[in-house]
Amino acid sequence: MSGPVLLRLTGLAKRAVRPAMYLDLFDLRDHPFRLTPDAEFLYLSPQHARAKACMEQVGSQRDALVVITGEVGCGKSVLVNRVVSEMPGDVAVARLTQTNLDSEEFLQSVLSQYGFQPFERDKNKLMSLLDNFLFAQNVRERTVVLIIEEAQNLSTAVLDIVRKLAELEEDSEKLISVMLVGQPTLRERLEGRDLNKIASRVSATAHLDPLSQRETIRFIQHRLHVAGAKQSPFDDDAYPEIFGYTGGVPRLIINLCDTAMTAAYVDDSKRVTREILHTAIEELELEQVAEADHDLVPDDVQDLDPVSGISLTVSQRGQHLRDFAIENTRVMIGRDSDNDVTLISEFISRHHAQIVMDQDGRYWIKDLNSTNGIYVNGQKTQRSGLRDGDRIIMGYHELIYHDAKKASAESSSASEISEWRETTVLTQDSDSATDQADSATDQADSA
Repeated sequence: MSGPVLLRLTGLAKRAVRPAMYLDLFDLRDHPFRLTPDAEFLYLSPQHARAKACMEQVGSQRDALVVITGEVGCGKSVLVNRVVSEMPGDVAVARLTQTNLDSEEFLQSVLSQYGFQPFERDKNKLMSLLDNFLFAQNVRERTVVLIIEEAQNLSTAVLDIVRKLAELEEDSEKLISVMLVGQPTLRERLEGRDLNKIASRVSATAHLDPLSQRETIRFIQHRLHVAGAKQSPFDDDAYPEIFGYTGGVPRLIINLCDTAMTAAYVDDSKRVTREILHTAIEELELEQVAEADHDLVPDDVQDLDPVSGISLTVSQRGQHLRDFAIENTRVMIGRDSDNDVTLISEFISRHHAQIVMDQDGRYWIKDLNSTNGIYVNGQKTQRSGLRDGDRIIMGYHELIYHDAKKASAESSSASEISEWRETTVLTQDSDSATDQADSATDQADSA
């Protein structure tokens, strides 16, 4: 069969084409364009990375009340899936997706998520049961998280219950962290006078807009790369059309790309041409919603740089060990194998430190109560903002922090760098990294 497919892909025809069939045609090991929010395929655009950093506060701070908004299909659910999947196993998580509930139904749903079977309909008794649960978890020093999706549908009465839960504390310590995820009307509601009490408790917010044209290209290539593609099946001139007819909305991009690859399969074509793409556009009855730059040339899938452009060079006693690309908002460093960066040494704690992105997109390194501490540019620190070229010492290991996007802009003086870093200095000891390592305990770290 030659030329673009002429047969319109009816719903029945699309169902007849099994995804596994076009996986073979395009030499893929997995389906790149499922509509289900698969955390493995998450593409961290800068705005998605910042939103993820906000979300992660609920798992690391007991007093977090985070609000995430975005239009339908912009990737909120897949972000929630990823954040939940990365939470420690001892975090108690309740996740609600049905929100057209009255106060009693809401409390019953929350309790059910925490393992109760609440048949009681009395609001005060339900609230008392939930309070007791939260106080019990606090005694056990267990983090409790409540995630509410489609939160724009919550009634004012239910939002007031959420506020009361977020304000519960014992010995000045909050008992639960809350994440509200919803469409833009959620933010509009929180700006209203009747909800100013809960709005004043919000600790972090983020909003997800549709992707730019460049981000749309990288989004498609990222998903293809995760699915095992050695090269993109989409012709270069198809990418501007994809952006123009989806407006950069991830869900629409996924649906259009899947339909286009199905059309290519029907046409027995290993390339998704502009003509085949327009067959899919007609099938989905899409209209052009954005102006595209037709001169924007996509990168090859295998040549994509990490989204963040940030990496670590790891060495031990002057010997280079590895380069590690930071492609997530949180990187764990330590001796145990469950860390992202494993450093084998008796001077390294099991979970020694972490590098995390804040809601402004800036990376910090934080000591996780390690025995021998961390040093940034010769200063021992508990928490420090990172800049390109910073030298991090942990025992005999050295990690050099690289920020490719900002390296060319580094022109500050040494004193300006020191002032900007905002490092909390625990000691003025300026000994060399070797002296610091030599002074560490010679016994195995039992942390």
